[in-house]
Amino acid sequence: MQTRKIDTLTLHYDASQQQAADLATSSLEQSINMIAEQWQLKVPDDCHCYIMTQWPRFLFQSAPLSRKLLFPVLLPLYALSIPKQWPQIGGWHVQYGSRHVVGVKPPAMLDLEQQSIGREIFVPEERSEEKFKQVICHELTHACSAQLQLPAWLYEGLAMLSVEKQFNKQTVKRASIGLLSNPNDENDATRVMLQTYVRGYWLARYLDEEHPDLLRSFLKNPMQQDELENEIAGVLNIDHTKPFWEEADKLLAAHYQTN
Repeated sequence: MQTRKIDTLTLHYDASQQQAADLATSSLEQSINMIAEQWQLKVPDDCHCYIMTQWPRFLFQSAPLSRKLLFPVLLPLYALSIPKQWPQIGGWHVQYGSRHVVGVKPPAMLDLEQQSIGREIFVPEERSEEKFKQVICHELTHACSAQLQLPAWLYEGLAMLSVEKQFNKQTVKRASIGLLSNPNDENDATRVMLQTYVRGYWLARYLDEEHPDLLRSFLKNPMQQDELENEIAGVLNIDHTKPFWEEADKLLAAHYQTN
């Protein structure tokens, strides 16, 4: 594979993906600057971005030597679930200790039809090159924030908000706020994942708009999830005697359905 150095990050790509690599280079540069400016987060020292066309090849090539040696054992386990997910996957963030890897499909391979839960969350993007740049921004935000060990909702919400900041447009459907008013079956893993994305985006956006210093303090001084939710509840005047998300969902729905 060919490589390029972008800040402290290394981009890996096949010679046949030269055009995608050029697009990735400019997008990575923009994302690195935006993430540093908005969230005061930097790219990990050992960070790599791969333009991936096959999932087994990506997982093998991006792994450190210790994981490569285990690959014959791990591959059958990966094969139980990844092939079903692969058509809908646009990008990945994978962490091996201090090594962070971002994988993104080239524009021609991206699913613009949104057959997965993304259909309920994201505004359709008809241009594959734009989708490619959005995926890079989203996954790079994950790589830059992973060391903070944020709660899942903030980890995803921050990445979704990053994309909107970089491209200066709403990429999450406004109608998705309505999903907060419809409790999900906790035994339905897909619906729980959907709710995590939706809650994360709308609460991260609300904090960024109404309490930006508070949001950035969470990134500077990470907290345990319970401590974080208690801090937010105090600032937003949420009743501590009631379930946090039940009250937060009501607040967010009321705010964004009228604004």
